[in-house]
Amino acid sequence: MYTGSHLIAIILTLSGIYLLANSFVHRKFLCDQHQSRSTGWCVLFALIAFFIIGYTTYLYFVLSTTEIGIYHILAASIFLGGGVFVRLVIHMSQGTVSDVIQIAEKDRHNALHDALTGLPNRTLLYERIEQAILHAKRQLNTATIILIDLDRFKDVNDTLGHTMGDRLLKQVTPRIKNCIREVDTIARIGGDEFVVVLPGASRHDAIRIVKTIHQQIDKSFKIDDHVLNIGSSMGVAIYPYHGEDPQSLLQHADIAMYKAKRNATDYEIYNVSDDEYSVNRLELVNSVREAVREKSFNLVYQPKMNLQSGKVTSVEALLRWQDIQLGPVSPDEFIPVIEHIGLIKELTIWVITQAMLQQRAWHQQGLDIKIAVNVSANNLSDAQFPKDIQQLLDDIDIAPENIILEITESSMMQNPEHAMKLLTELSAMGLTLSIDDFGTGYSSLAYLKNLPASEVKIDKSFISDIMQNENDAVIVYATISLLHNLGFNIVAEGVETEEILDCIGMWGCDQAQGFFVCKPQSASNIYNFILIQNGNITQRRSNVSYLSL
Repeated sequence: MYTGSHLIAIILTLSGIYLLANSFVHRKFLCDQHQSRSTGWCVLFALIAFFIIGYTTYLYFVLSTTEIGIYHILAASIFLGGGVFVRLVIHMSQGTVSDVIQIAEKDRHNALHDALTGLPNRTLLYERIEQAILHAKRQLNTATIILIDLDRFKDVNDTLGHTMGDRLLKQVTPRIKNCIREVDTIARIGGDEFVVVLPGASRHDAIRIVKTIHQQIDKSFKIDDHVLNIGSSMGVAIYPYHGEDPQSLLQHADIAMYKAKRNATDYEIYNVSDDEYSVNRLELVNSVREAVREKSFNLVYQPKMNLQSGKVTSVEALLRWQDIQLGPVSPDEFIPVIEHIGLIKELTIWVITQAMLQQRAWHQQGLDIKIAVNVSANNLSDAQFPKDIQQLLDDIDIAPENIILEITESSMMQNPEHAMKLLTELSAMGLTLSIDDFGTGYSSLAYLKNLPASEVKIDKSFISDIMQNENDAVIVYATISLLHNLGFNIVAEGVETEEILDCIGMWGCDQAQGFFVCKPQSASNIYNFILIQNGNITQRRSNVSYLSL
């Protein structure tokens, strides 16, 4: 029969054994998480096992002896304390290890994900592309990479601030996610660039997803009181046809994306024939940056001739660039690059400044000619633009009615409400507004009649073929009649023959611009041309047979 002292010693010793045994069950977790120190943990748990044997031996002693004194209870208490101590050490170690694991996982997540959107970053993207390639190799299948670049995102940052730009990116992310499968990956690799990885996706699958993404991004974004329209340009590269590693696939998708931006298409699929262009593009981008910084461009001028009087009443300032290494570079090549790298606003202000200075110089020489300057969509999104123009007018001291700002239809339609507000402000300053490339955009007549513009330029793609193409002739004739009824002055672009000149004159067009009137020339040559043209006018008679309308 056990006494009360026996029971106390037994309970204390059993409790110590329980605590040691409970600590021992955490051996695998601690050893697995500290593989570099696994030997130390093995020694510790070997000692715990030894302690358990010792505690069990003492328990056997207590059970087999008939007399238990205070010393035996004290020893059992020490054994219990040892068990508590070991259990606390193991518990604290496990907690510390868990905290370290959480911190490490968080650090890894941060190292592999974009902080703003939570999407995989470039590092994790490369891993996902490699996994997609391995899967494609095993399945004898394909993998597709889509590079997405947001159009006009820089305008949002410049106009509304980077906070608004960040909020816009957060709205873009779920729209793209909703267009792809669970097995696909979407990553953010730059300010406004996203990449989608489609394991096992065919060309047909990729095109379908690209079109869906474009439709989603093309829809308006509403942030607070702002309605934003940005659009996107996408490039597609497919493994193994367009590359066999992540770097080459991304590079080729980038080439295709830039081609889409340059051609104003929704997307392009990489073509090896684009490589020569892509190699030159890096050199072109670097040279363009230098040219904008050094202002190494020059302006030429092309007259607009009044078809009633035969006199030149205005000229259009056209940008030209001849690089030391690249030679003459077409505006169709370097203007999209300047827009893409975000320097078009700076360049536009420089062009307007030079045009104003030239207008003032001609005025001082007794020649009062208006000068037209092209304005990009980027300028129409910049709330500061009217203030910059007003400052130039004040500094250079010329009348605002001597400057014509030419705006394309498509640039106005990118953000109609903001563009209308800005154009109204510019018109109120006394500047003349002209709608350039009319017929190639998407503006409705309801929108057109409300624009504070006084001039419309019919695009040369309609004008150049009116003598051979009856459809173009009908369109141009109807457009002239319609625009006159709306109160616009009408300019025909791309007039390259006398027959076209006489034909549009008979239809009532107000002005003509094109190679037949005069090619773009330097300021001094144009000055002499205008003096001769305006002082020595002869009436043209033509025997051409016009299309009956």
